[in-house]
Amino acid sequence: MELYKMKLIPTEGGLSVWTNTYIVVNETPCYYFCVSDWQIISVPLHCRGTEVGYEMLKNRRVKFKRIAKVNSRFAFKTKELAYANLVYLKKLHLGHLNRDIQLLGAFLSFNKGNGLTDLSNEHGQLFVPETNELVSEYYNFD
Repeated sequence: MELYKMKLIPTEGGLSVWTNTYIVVNETPCYYFCVSDWQIISVPLHCRGTEVGYEMLKNRRVKFKRIAKVNSRFAFKTKELAYANLVYLKKLHLGHLNRDIQLLGAFLSFNKGNGLTDLSNEHGQLFVPETNELVSEYYNFD
């Protein structure tokens, strides 16, 4: 059995969707114990997928990836599910980047005509003036 994880990597040719393939070498009721596809090469073909193959990898001190069978967010059973997760993660990432752009833009626009002495000092903590509403848009402090 194989599990998949995808990453987005910028290359000279453009954005590349990289697929990591993990081979299940042992299974428990709750977890899959996997190795990367390049690590399984050291196990002879007739031993792959058996307890002997798992023991061979264990004796060689290969590091196993423990992946939950239910609700795994790391690797997926099909490439389509792995790709859908990649799209979901990149949408979240874009939201975080947009938030950071707004916060850094406010900080840099304050610093165009001001300096360290213009920061407000409350109880020994320095604050950029007039940014509390902007921070409250993105963060919830309860």
